[in-house]
Amino acid sequence: MNIHKADKTLDIWRQCKAEALLYDPLNATNTIDFTLAKELFIKKLEAQNFQCIGDGAYKLVFSKKSIDFVVKIYHTGSIDDREDKRFKLSKYWMKPYYRCTCISIQPKVKRTNKNKAYKYLEERLGKDYCELFDIHPDNVGWSEDRPVIFDYVACGG
Repeated sequence: MNIHKADKTLDIWRQCKAEALLYDPLNATNTIDFTLAKELFIKKLEAQNFQCIGDGAYKLVFSKKSIDFVVKIYHTGSIDDREDKRFKLSKYWMKPYYRCTCISIQPKVKRTNKNKAYKYLEERLGKDYCELFDIHPDNVGWSEDRPVIFDYVACGG
């Protein structure tokens, strides 16, 4: 993954959080308006020709052809992609470069032979387990010649 480009994107996120800082005049509790920060971030991504390539119940996904990563922007209260080492799937999870409760920056995976990747994962994790965590051919791919999961719903253990 091109770390330099990912870091530039992360800097944009940090700038958006700073712009969304809500100052308390009494300086008792300064907070960040994360809804505003995400709105600003989306506008800045789009200004840099990022396109929304995924719009789901739990998140928006942005990327562009000239980069090798995706930016996930989570909706408030999302249960998507919450990594937990207790989950059997964790050893197949495509770990993000950066993650917080609002966004993640994750390397792109190869989508060729996604059915083969899914079958491999289903054999190891079990069909019921895959259904529980929303693991299916559209949420898996390949990285460094190994099958990986890049999207799931952390709804159980």
